[in-house]
Amino acid sequence: MILLDINLFYNTAITQEVLGWSGSDFFKVVCLFGLPFLGSIIEHAPEEISQLKSKLKVLTKELKASKAALTKEVEQRRQTEEELKLINKGLETVVRQRWDDLSKANSKLAQLNEMLESTQNLAGMGTWEIDLLTQDLYWSDKVYEIHGIAPGTKLDTSKGISFFRKDFQPVIQQAVHNAIEKGERYNLELVLVNQKGEEIWVNAIGLPVVENGKTIKLRGLFQDIDDRKKLEFDEKNLKRRLEYYIEHMPAAVAMFDKNMHYLVASKRWYTDYNLEGQDIIGRHHYDIFPEIRQMPHWIDDHQRALAGEVIQNNDDPFVREDGTRQWLKYEIYPWYDETGEIGGIGMFTEDITPEREMMEAIKLNEEKFRSVVEYSAIGMTLVSTEGRFLDVNLALGRILGYSREELMKCTFQEITHPEDLDTDLQNVQDMMDLKIKSYQMEKRYRHKKGKMVWAQLNVSAAYKEDGNVAFFISQIQDITERKKIEKDRRNLEKTLERKVAERTTQLEVANKELQAFSYSVSHDLRTPLRSLSGFSKALIEDYYGDLDATAQNYLNRIAQAANRMGHLIDDLLSLSNVSKREVKRQELNLSKICREVIDLMHPESKFNIYIEPGLEVVGDKRLVKVVMENLLGNAIKYAGKIAKPKIAVKKCTEEGEEWIMVQDNGVGFDMEYAGKLFVAFQRLHAASEFPGTGIGLATVQRIINKHNGKIKVYSAPDQGATFYFNLNNS
Repeated sequence: MILLDINLFYNTAITQEVLGWSGSDFFKVVCLFGLPFLGSIIEHAPEEISQLKSKLKVLTKELKASKAALTKEVEQRRQTEEELKLINKGLETVVRQRWDDLSKANSKLAQLNEMLESTQNLAGMGTWEIDLLTQDLYWSDKVYEIHGIAPGTKLDTSKGISFFRKDFQPVIQQAVHNAIEKGERYNLELVLVNQKGEEIWVNAIGLPVVENGKTIKLRGLFQDIDDRKKLEFDEKNLKRRLEYYIEHMPAAVAMFDKNMHYLVASKRWYTDYNLEGQDIIGRHHYDIFPEIRQMPHWIDDHQRALAGEVIQNNDDPFVREDGTRQWLKYEIYPWYDETGEIGGIGMFTEDITPEREMMEAIKLNEEKFRSVVEYSAIGMTLVSTEGRFLDVNLALGRILGYSREELMKCTFQEITHPEDLDTDLQNVQDMMDLKIKSYQMEKRYRHKKGKMVWAQLNVSAAYKEDGNVAFFISQIQDITERKKIEKDRRNLEKTLERKVAERTTQLEVANKELQAFSYSVSHDLRTPLRSLSGFSKALIEDYYGDLDATAQNYLNRIAQAANRMGHLIDDLLSLSNVSKREVKRQELNLSKICREVIDLMHPESKFNIYIEPGLEVVGDKRLVKVVMENLLGNAIKYAGKIAKPKIAVKKCTEEGEEWIMVQDNGVGFDMEYAGKLFVAFQRLHAASEFPGTGIGLATVQRIINKHNGKIKVYSAPDQGATFYFNLNNS
């Protein structure tokens, strides 16, 4: 039996190749059946054993080589382990150092975070972040505080924008949209309405976090800026109030910066310096007024004020580019900024050109007045309250015959006529008692030669500061000649009154004679006229055919003359009745009267007659109807030969007066003869062409005159005529 190392069998591939067992299977057989069983197996396999021995030798040799290599490897591993131990010790040292450094860094970071949080709290600032994928929202305590919400309260991201005031919500929505979609940052000042309903100004800053071109988060800062905004608003309001105050100051005021650029100017500044419509704010003072560059003393004033000096000038000429001159009164003050430094200057100016011109005019007028007073034709004098002459002009000496020196030695009482002195003294006393401020009177003075001089006296006063009279100012006009003329006029008036009375008596007699004549015409002339008319009519009716042509012509002419004489008598009576008739005024519908007159006249159908509705006058109804009968009758008569005659009665206004106009398009007349139109028995056309007596318009004028009215006419040949009248019932 061959003795085999059980370990060899277990650890080599012999059992695998010989028996088909694995090392573990072989070990199990030995344990169960023992080595004798194994020996019997080996005895039955001699060839396999021989082969196995050969292989075993080879394997043993290989095992020895492997063992040497393994020993070497083990040694190398031991060395490597030693080196690793050394490296581990170094790593442990580094890690401990790194850990210490990290601990220190974390401690410092915590301090920094604490400082940052403190700083943010002091600045009213908090941080926030939203994860767009998970919709997780983080707010720092300060952000909660600004919103008026308890820290740690669960937040709904969809309601975050609802905290902003409605007018600001579109703004923040657009900013958030741009941050998400375009990766744009935003920095906005908005009004937030916190949980308590309070409005707070906040500064919202948003920063997008972008990965692979897509915004995944938004984070930023949220700051309470309400106090700052209120301060800004207060400053803006203060600035606006200051600008408004300056703008509406009654003086010309402007403020400039250090470089003489306009900051603000009052409306008066624009007005006084002809700057209306110009935008001067921000522009240089010398660009607005380039002429200042030629005025070194003004530039020097500006520089001195910018250095802290206050400049004042009460009378300084400013010659403009167009050559005009303004006289200015001004003060220039430096103004100081919040640091106490000079920020610029302010100018308070006043255009005193009118006052300066007035003073010059007053001075000139004083000289003129003195000259006028001295050489006036009217006597002028200054009189003391006691009546002594303080100053007199040359005219007074001429009027009264005294020299200036002689008048200065006397009083007005000494040269006043005794009959006028009491009245004069009473007026003086009333002025002294401040009952009256001035008085006028006609009085007599004694001339140096003893004659009386009539004068118109006008007295006023100059007053002291206490209100009492200082002296009197008297103007004395010689009216002696006027008084003589008035006396002559009174005598003439008496003579005229006597002559008027005599003439009135004569007119009354003539009027009675005219009335008697009218009666005679009415009764005495009508009887033979009726006989003449009646017999001529009888001859025509009974014997007209027996007469030859000449006799018929004579008979026709007799009848026409008798008829015309009848109309003439009627018109004369009408004219006489107008003179005698008393005017009984009443409100009249003139349109209605005109229509009644037209209806009675029955004009041909070819006439186009227009009467303006609603025409009203105040007058005597019968007389006004006579006026319209004559004017409309003439219009129909003189327009009757026109193919398309037109007549109009309407109201018009000329030269500020209202008139009634009667207009036709008839034959008209030359205005050269208009003066004869209203004279009795004067005619501008032949009776054969246009029959009539020539008394109608004379009657019209007399009626208009009795109403204190006016009548006028405008015409031209072949262009018709227009009569205008009104009734002034004063």
